[in-house]
Amino acid sequence: MWKKIIIPKFNGANDPEAYLAWEMKLDQIFNSYDFEDDDKVLMASLEFEGYAMNWWNQITVDIARRRRLPISTWKQLKVVMKERFVPPYYKKEIFNKL
Repeated sequence: MWKKIIIPKFNGANDPEAYLAWEMKLDQIFNSYDFEDDDKVLMASLEFEGYAMNWWNQITVDIARRRRLPISTWKQLKVVMKERFVPPYYKKEIFNKL
């Protein structure tokens, strides 16, 4: 019997820890099921709210306008999201704490 899969919402608040926790949760979910990469991007992006939804809509418009290939893998999505939602100073702070 299949369980209903619940993907957590992401609103894009200015909180790197919230983003990293959201990403880690999705990694756990995606590693537990056999989803295609493009399905992972779709499932994640459907749960964007507020600022994250506006950001994603702008990213997809920019990609189309520049005639670039769309973001089609979970790995690609994580890269662009980390660039936006995890500032460089945060990485340095975490490294210094270690």
